[in-house]
Amino acid sequence: MKVPEGGTATAQDVSETTPVPTTQTATAQAAPLESPASYSIWKLTAEQQTFFDSVAKHSPQQQVQAVRKKLVEVNPNVSEAEIQHVSKDGQLAKFGIRSNAEEIDIWPVRALSNLQHFYYDVLDYRYQPPEIWKHRGLRDLSPLRGLRLRSFQSHGTRIEDLSPLAGMPLSNLNISYIRLLQQTFEDLEFKGQEAGKSSR
Repeated sequence: MKVPEGGTATAQDVSETTPVPTTQTATAQAAPLESPASYSIWKLTAEQQTFFDSVAKHSPQQQVQAVRKKLVEVNPNVSEAEIQHVSKDGQLAKFGIRSNAEEIDIWPVRALSNLQHFYYDVLDYRYQPPEIWKHRGLRDLSPLRGLRLRSFQSHGTRIEDLSPLAGMPLSNLNISYIRLLQQTFEDLEFKGQEAGKSSR
């Protein structure tokens, strides 16, 4: 995951208090967790492919509405009010979710093939103890694999693996308060000008 000159990478975790200099590799430490293999990784189904093919035939705005509707259908604990998007000149600029849902499956987002900015934040994560935000929200990023995101943001979630973001033309990676396993920006070839972490 290479970032052009001037790109930014920001990572925060509750396990350390000293910022990592930009010349060093930023490694996100966390409490011992189960192996990523212990949770279900997304795999495309025929029904999902049918949905993607159907969405691709519509205008950008119709695509957004279809994905919003499907996300609520797949995740009954998420409301449409928690799903946000920004359009510019008739094209989708940003798409994201801010929710306290304990579980969420984002596979419908993959239908937004031209998406450049995606975010998922747990509401009020800064005011919640780790035993809460480390066990809720977004976990599996694999549905995003292959998209051409330029910006990814997530705060207060149980994401453990950033590897689905590898190879994207990211210029901004903004993550904090996540259950990231021992993984480094160097592992992902993320070379932004700023890389650090801090305790809350």
